[in-house]
Amino acid sequence: MYRLIVLILVVLASSLVSAQTTQAVDEKLQEIDRRAAAIKDLTATFEQRKISPLLKKPLVSRGTVSAKDAQMLWVTDSPRQTVMRVDATAIQLLYVEDKVLEIYPVDGKLAQMAASPLPRLGTMKDQFDIQIAEKSDSHITLNLRPTDKKLAEYVEQVVVVIAIQSGVIEQFELTDPDGEKTVIRFSDHKINTGLTDADLKIDPPAGTKTVRPLDGAR
Repeated sequence: MYRLIVLILVVLASSLVSAQTTQAVDEKLQEIDRRAAAIKDLTATFEQRKISPLLKKPLVSRGTVSAKDAQMLWVTDSPRQTVMRVDATAIQLLYVEDKVLEIYPVDGKLAQMAASPLPRLGTMKDQFDIQIAEKSDSHITLNLRPTDKKLAEYVEQVVVVIAIQSGVIEQFELTDPDGEKTVIRFSDHKINTGLTDADLKIDPPAGTKTVRPLDGAR
């Protein structure tokens, strides 16, 4: 489970990146970055499909995601209720029905990526090689391959579709080194609605047990 959380974190933080690029690519990313800079908070609905050679059918989950400053909140409604909160210091994962809250520390380069759900241009410099795969008047599709060895342990390639006018992600597809793919489509984006810090907090039900699965590995 922790590996999947890290994968999601890496990709979310890769929405707007600067890497080893040509001048044309860099200019286009700067244009998108200028527009994304006006986004103070964002909410959207999502559908995630996990595709694996070991599965006959994709695993599908749906819910909403909210982002503000250095915080992200994923609320999955189906097939199982979970709430995941990400900030620059930790990932919290609440299994609502089980009343279990898992907490994972975030440090090093992952902490840098988690510093903002809408990172400004340059945050990911030297960690990805990035190329424009496709471009229209409304969208740009980027192919990202990690140049950082730590990230390459989790990510083989990321394909991101960004709306040029707003600078928001509409879809990304992540392929890991084992050939599994995670595809997330975002829709119904709402920008600058005035989200507060309280809107991105986890409120565990009474009796919830808090565990830190990685403490024993240290």
